[in-house]
Amino acid sequence: MTKTYIYFSNPFMVIGMKSFKKAVKLSKKTYNELLARQADPFYGAQLIIYKPYHMALIQTYDNWKAQGGMQKGATLTFKQHLKLMPKKMDGFIGMVVSTSIPDFEKGSPNYVSLLPHGRNDFQSSNTTETRMDALAAFSTALGLFPAMAPIKAAFDPYLLILQTAESNQSSNMGTTGSDSDDVKAKTKAAMEALYAVMGSGIAKFKEDATVLENIFAMQILRNHRQVKFTGQLNPGETHNIMEHSFDDFDELVLSAKDAKMNYYLALNPFDGPAGYTLITVDANTSITVEASQFTKTATNRFLCAVNADTALGRFTVKLI
Repeated sequence: MTKTYIYFSNPFMVIGMKSFKKAVKLSKKTYNELLARQADPFYGAQLIIYKPYHMALIQTYDNWKAQGGMQKGATLTFKQHLKLMPKKMDGFIGMVVSTSIPDFEKGSPNYVSLLPHGRNDFQSSNTTETRMDALAAFSTALGLFPAMAPIKAAFDPYLLILQTAESNQSSNMGTTGSDSDDVKAKTKAAMEALYAVMGSGIAKFKEDATVLENIFAMQILRNHRQVKFTGQLNPGETHNIMEHSFDDFDELVLSAKDAKMNYYLALNPFDGPAGYTLITVDANTSITVEASQFTKTATNRFLCAVNADTALGRFTVKLI
């Protein structure tokens, strides 16, 4: 098959279909710029054409992202339960072998009936299916002994929590998968529409098409690589990390190691931190933020960090 000549390739489609997040950034940039210029007949006409595609993409992406968040939350909840299972089962097994309940000592026939493999079935080295089956079998076995009724009454709600968490995880995974097809379709339509806006702009400004640079997120179209900055700060020390022209929807991953860090955007190098919006990252944690969460991204070009702790610490910033 003959390869498409590069100038006939839609750059929005190439990038947007690889990353829905970047597609949204491309769309937001152009939509916001057209909106700001809508009084101009050319840009106003382009806004009318492009707005439905942008709105459809944003709504679908937000819904898909919310489903993804639900999936992630459900998965973490279930994983947390699985991780805690050995310790939790130690408590229930301890109740079984309690001296107040005779004939259920460890190794006794009744004990083996309840726990044929002892604690082994509940260890993290086993598959999820093995562990969940073992829990269900333990509940059934408890029901065979009247003396175990109080323990079964305490155990069954725990089993139900795990079964519900497992079910929610599976349900959310299925929903997220189907929704991604809709995001893909809306992304394709929006990226085609963006290419059409660019084509109209080139035709309109054929003598100097560079005026279009302000309409599109060119740094994304140029497919810039992720930028990472690291450094070490003494307690109370401030560092000017980088100078950058941020769009409100640019994303940054902010991390702190061994000490709490405050990040902010300053008008001049080493300004502040007083008078600026501070984004705090606790020691040994990371957060992802949009540039719009800082102060005046249009004019404040200097990203700074200050060690807000009493210990030596390190910062890491990733521009994505």
